[in-house]
Amino acid sequence: MQIGSSMSTGAFAALVPATSVSSPSTDPLIGVAPTGDTSADLMKFLQMSPAQKMEYQWLSSHHITQQQLSSMTQAQRDALHEQMASDLKQKAQQDLESKTAKANGGLNIVV
Repeated sequence: MQIGSSMSTGAFAALVPATSVSSPSTDPLIGVAPTGDTSADLMKFLQMSPAQKMEYQWLSSHHITQQQLSSMTQAQRDALHEQMASDLKQKAQQDLESKTAKANGGLNIVV
C-alpha cells in the first residue's frame, strides 16, 4: 500500500514547490544519485536505525530528498513531520487490523 500522493498535489503542494520534486533516480536520503554500487547502497541502508529507515522510506515515497527537507522552513518541516507521523500511525493501525482479522479467521471483531 502506498502512503500518500504526489508532492505536486494535496496537502504537500504548499510545502515543496513543484520544481523541486526529485526524480525517482535520486536518493531521497542524501539528495544525490545512488553510487551505483548496490552493495554499498544496501550497507548504507542497513546501518540506519529503524526510525531513519521509516523516514527514508516515507520521504522516498513522496519524492522528497533530505536536501529539500533541510531547505524548508521550520514550519514546513514541522508540518511535514506531522503528516509523516499521521501516515505512519494510520498504516500501523491498518496493519494491526489486517493481522487481527487474519488471526480471527477473516472475521474483524470489534470490541
